[in-house]
Amino acid sequence: MPAGQLESETHALARRIADGPPQVLAAAKALLDRAPSLDLESALYWEALTQGRMIAAADHREGLRAFFEEAVSAIHRRVGGANASSRNRKAFRNP
Repeated sequence: MPAGQLESETHALARRIADGPPQVLAAAKALLDRAPSLDLESALYWEALTQGRMIAAADHREGLRAFFEEAVSAIHRRVGGANASSRNRKAFRNP
């Protein structure tokens, strides 16, 4: 990356992180803060426990919804609109 872009790219990344789900960011920070004092088995235990809590959180459901809406939109853009989706399903139907 050119040196002239480093500051603006750093600020953009910081903004993306700050705009993320607060509960997940707090949990990730807590894991990172705890990591230096843990052995691998303990770190994996805490990571699994935290992932379970985060998957059950509303932030996760909202994130999945947004992700899949964007993924469907991206597919529609790539194949020529929402109607193309049904055309493609017909074209590639199993015999």
